[in-house]
Amino acid sequence: MTEVRVRERRTGDDAEWLRMRCALWPEDPPEEHRKGMRDWLAHADTVTLVAERPGGGKLAGFAEVGTRPYADGCASSPVAYLEGWYVDADVRRQGVGARLVEAAEAWARARGLSEFASDALLENDPSHRAHLALGFEEVERAVRYRKALGEPSTAAPVTVETLKAFLDAFNRHDLDAIMGFFADECVFYMPRGEGPRGDRYVGKPAVRAGLAKRFEGIPDVHYGEDVHWVVGSLGVSEWTLTGTSVQGESIRVRGVDLLEFAGGRIVRKDSFWKIVR
Repeated sequence: MTEVRVRERRTGDDAEWLRMRCALWPEDPPEEHRKGMRDWLAHADTVTLVAERPGGGKLAGFAEVGTRPYADGCASSPVAYLEGWYVDADVRRQGVGARLVEAAEAWARARGLSEFASDALLENDPSHRAHLALGFEEVERAVRYRKALGEPSTAAPVTVETLKAFLDAFNRHDLDAIMGFFADECVFYMPRGEGPRGDRYVGKPAVRAGLAKRFEGIPDVHYGEDVHWVVGSLGVSEWTLTGTSVQGESIRVRGVDLLEFAGGRIVRKDSFWKIVR
């Protein structure tokens, strides 16, 4: 067994600690490791243990030990956790790693912890063997997954004021302003049409054409006596539509818009009118 002294990290150890961290986790640049070391030292429930070579100054290994609220296979909480464990290649299989783990266990017991957990990548067979040799038992194997969700939306939240501004644009017959509320991928269902859902317009150009048709058919159309509600990404506007069609028909009807938003823009507008007899 190599004669090393295991102790807690000191400020003068940081260059060696950084060197070994870079060897253990080479995918991260030194700058990231330096930040990680600062963050690690800021926690009150962590310790960095180091194995000092004979003569002092140089290190042969380290262990980063902390606590987690829970760990797979453990019944107690919190649980001591071996977050990082490394031994230089020239002193492996000489008991250095075991000495570090023994010191980590002593640190955990001194804090009243009764269980010690760790992990290793599925393909890291040497680490599996080392854990088993030191009394750890395997409790689970898992493959973890991730899925990118894209950049978080920075759009302003949809509010009742959003719905009021949308209706104001309709009352100005301002197609440019109206279309500014719509997403590029959108759908508009008219209150009338050949099918049970009314005429359907898909995409911003088609929606604009459908709305232009509305203004052409009722040149003085106006929406008044309005009330609005918003729940999450859904909005409801209730109003009284008034106007005179190009055929001379006077119109006064109560109706609602059901509005669905995504990223602050309308992706679906579904309009309904009362049937007047």
